[in-house]
Amino acid sequence: MLGNKKSGQKAATINTMISAKTEAIGNISFQGGMRIDGKVHGNVTAADDKSILVLSSSATVEGTVDAPTVIVSGSINGNLIARKRVELHADAHVEGDVHYSSLAMDPGAVVNGNLYHEQDYLNKTGTVKNA
Repeated sequence: MLGNKKSGQKAATINTMISAKTEAIGNISFQGGMRIDGKVHGNVTAADDKSILVLSSSATVEGTVDAPTVIVSGSINGNLIARKRVELHADAHVEGDVHYSSLAMDPGAVVNGNLYHEQDYLNKTGTVKNA
């Protein structure tokens, strides 16, 4: 999906990575591209409106995920806020609400929560009102 030449999107540059054997405890704020292969116990938040977060099939986040573009193949136990776009691949599992502006969901992806199209509810700072 991301980096698809037919869609005109550029491939993301990953600046930060949490490897499969790493477990991070605490909130994480990032800028640019971030890939998680390991576990995060805390919220993961992008510091700008151009950041991208990729969760591989081995990734687990126990907390809220908030970034402009989020690509999920792993698990999120918390709300997911994708201010621009969210891609839920076949291995994705979200235990929480998904707030999005644009959504792509592969067969097999699981969301145990509500889906909210937030284009009308995003405020000027890019955060979801009443989330």
